[in-house]
Amino acid sequence: MGFIIISTSEFDLWKNPIPNEVFLFLEMKSDECINLKRHDSKLIRAFQFFYGSQLEMCAYAELKNIPYYFFDFYDIIQIPCYASSLFPESIFLRAHDCLLHYKDHHKYQYLIKNIQTLTFFPFDCRLPTGCRIFR
Repeated sequence: MGFIIISTSEFDLWKNPIPNEVFLFLEMKSDECINLKRHDSKLIRAFQFFYGSQLEMCAYAELKNIPYYFFDFYDIIQIPCYASSLFPESIFLRAHDCLLHYKDHHKYQYLIKNIQTLTFFPFDCRLPTGCRIFR
């Protein structure tokens, strides 16, 4: 399992009021951070340094745990609530893509079993290509 950081506000993570100190810690400009993967260890460490190990002092972001084998197979999505506002970010796990990637891997059966029984947090796995983690 590993951490992914998502926004809990109606804004994309990078549109929240992130202090300049976080960008200094990352040694990046704010516009460069947009390209960081949300599971990037440097990004996670920066937010943990300023907001606590579980981001308990952060008003606009939180950490979610997902299995490591999904690190290359997830998208951060925001579902429209109304015409001009969005729900907080969610993680969409591309389960089908993950299984195709690991098809000839020795842990393929293990992955199938785990993907079918993703009970460690609330999922909606009715979609044909993946599962959305609910907040």
